[in-house]
Amino acid sequence: MGKTAAATLFVVIGCASAPQARIADVVCDTTARLETRLETQYGARLQGRGVRAPDTVLEVWSVERSGDWLLVQTYVDGRSCIVAMGDDWENMATPSQGPA
Repeated sequence: MGKTAAATLFVVIGCASAPQARIADVVCDTTARLETRLETQYGARLQGRGVRAPDTVLEVWSVERSGDWLLVQTYVDGRSCIVAMGDDWENMATPSQGPA
């Protein structure tokens, strides 16, 4: 991610929830530290994940109390980055699975 894109993401994430603690100081970190911070400091929960490439997984995290959501890209080297965020997250019902 270039410096301009990182700076823009930094500002956007910082504006998401002004009265609450900000995620602005977290853009990339080790996966373990980023997950711990999302869970304990912001109350985010992992909603789902999918493989983007052989060495990359995309995860959607959301904060139920605020409706904020974050898209986190995780790499096999143990690093994760917040690549997008927004608000008004809505969980969708999981399709029913037929008999096995």
